[in-house]
Amino acid sequence: MEAGGADSGISAAFYIGGSGGGYFERPAVLGWWGSHTAVYDFRSAAQELFQYALRTLYVGSGVWQEFGWNSIIYVAAISTIDQEMYESAALDGAGRWKKLIYITLPAIAPTIVLLLVMNMGNMLNIGYEKVILMYNSATYSTADIFSTYVYRKGLLSAQYSFASAVGLANSVINVLILSGANYVAKKAADTSIF
Repeated sequence: MEAGGADSGISAAFYIGGSGGGYFERPAVLGWWGSHTAVYDFRSAAQELFQYALRTLYVGSGVWQEFGWNSIIYVAAISTIDQEMYESAALDGAGRWKKLIYITLPAIAPTIVLLLVMNMGNMLNIGYEKVILMYNSATYSTADIFSTYVYRKGLLSAQYSFASAVGLANSVINVLILSGANYVAKKAADTSIF
């Protein structure tokens, strides 16, 4: 490459290489591991880091948001277990782990299956509000979900019929997933919503 070549216009590129004319004729550091182009583009690295941070923030906030409600449901299910079962297991020499495996989990299994089936019905309905708050043109490739796509096409582009069709297809797919998960739960655990 020559100093006035096409790559000289890249403002955020870092070249790692060996000695030679122009920028570098022989790549040094990255060439040791088989890379013949020793170019590191900081813009793409920053964009990847931003997308990773967006995903981490979204998943972390989703876990934090649902943790309280789910813990209330699971604690309520655990409180219905007869305490005499734990006492008799302790007399038989069962520790905490054995009590969890043989008493607690089988007792709350219907609750676990019920919550799993209900959450499967919302699999494609990801929280629209969190995504739209972090949404801009830089995050379209990472943060574009059905709800934001319908928002962009329906409200911003005024393609109401297309956006309605996408929303209807999303709902139909959710119903099919819910029905399939309910059918599997009915056959496997003898617990279902309907």
